[in-house]
Amino acid sequence: MKVGLYTLILSVVGSAAFGAVVGKIVDAFLLSRVNERFERGKWLRQVKFEAFANLSEEILAWGIKSGVADNPWRFRALGAGAILLIEDKNLINEINGLISDV
Repeated sequence: MKVGLYTLILSVVGSAAFGAVVGKIVDAFLLSRVNERFERGKWLRQVKFEAFANLSEEILAWGIKSGVADNPWRFRALGAGAILLIEDKNLINEINGLISDV
């Protein structure tokens, strides 16, 4: 009777240890990758926001605020920074056209 109880306890402890190891492996590989993707997406949204905020501010102020009107290359650099972060070809063309017009 004692041998059967001892075997049962060892089996339960072994299963729990195995489950803990498997859980840690899943956490280390799967969840860390998911978290990394989430953080990268969050960082990319912030960078896009800053790039478009700077470009929009200069467009709305006609480049007068920071002297971009005197230096068209700076204005193009702001536009290029925003263009690098987007994937929509139509939006890229519109930004290029707007920069050329200004």
